[in-house]
Amino acid sequence: MRAAVWEKQDFDKVDLLLVKELSKDGRQSLSEVQASIKRINGVDINYKTLVWHFAHHVVQRRLINGYSIGWHGVNYRFGEEKKKLRPHGYLFVALIVKDVDEQERLSLMGTLNRLPFLWSEAVGADYYSQLAFPVENTNEAMEYLGRLMKPYGPRAELHVLNQKEMLSFTIGHTLWDESRGTWAFEPLQVLGRFESLLVKLREMGIASG
Repeated sequence: MRAAVWEKQDFDKVDLLLVKELSKDGRQSLSEVQASIKRINGVDINYKTLVWHFAHHVVQRRLINGYSIGWHGVNYRFGEEKKKLRPHGYLFVALIVKDVDEQERLSLMGTLNRLPFLWSEAVGADYYSQLAFPVENTNEAMEYLGRLMKPYGPRAELHVLNQKEMLSFTIGHTLWDESRGTWAFEPLQVLGRFESLLVKLREMGIASG
């Protein structure tokens, strides 16, 4: 998904679950999304309610601004809880330009959106994008990005990404407290779960204390 700049919008648990499912596979029908939410999250959402949230929140408020084809070969098999990686010869890089003004934002987006190698981008106070170049064009890619970054000086950073470890996930909907309408994080509860996990790993002989 590619993100643009827009005003802050309200959302709720249904919106987050919708975004999660569509981020997994944007080709799903809303009836398939409904079934998946019930199967995986145990939440039975009325179909009309789901359609309303999709139309008025996800689409109208642009919680999802667009879709991209997953041509890079990295995806996640949610049913099997494991990632799938097709061996491709791509160099993945992340470009960050800090403290961009409106003109710089438009220049970066206009320039990089013309590239077939742009995978995702997000813009706010800073600019962030991920690009994937064929490995055989690494030298040309680095020269091009070097010229692109030069006007921004130390505000521009380039990071090479590990393709085997890169996976995209949506906002963690389980941390949203719907009753309070805010994010909730309980450190003691998380610590208890972590300690329970360590006990299980020690029993399996995987972790040492």
